[in-house]
Amino acid sequence: MTIPLAANVQHLSAAYYDLTDFTGVRSLRYQPGIFNSDAIRLQALVKKSGSWSQEDWTDADSKKFCFERANERVEQVVLMMSEI
Repeated sequence: MTIPLAANVQHLSAAYYDLTDFTGVRSLRYQPGIFNSDAIRLQALVKKSGSWSQEDWTDADSKKFCFERANERVEQVVLMMSEI
């Protein structure tokens, strides 16, 4: 599954991406792109097995979830990109 994230987030603003429909998806991968500012921050809320966790993906090389592994099967991912 590939979803491009807007790289143009204005100063003191944010963009949200709510990913919920994983029908037919075998894996989900986040690969950082080129952002318009070093002040961009990326936070993720990840829901697995009914429980939410918060993760800082700002400096992540990549994130991958394999839906064939029960412990990696996500139900929902909310990405919050902000520029501070």
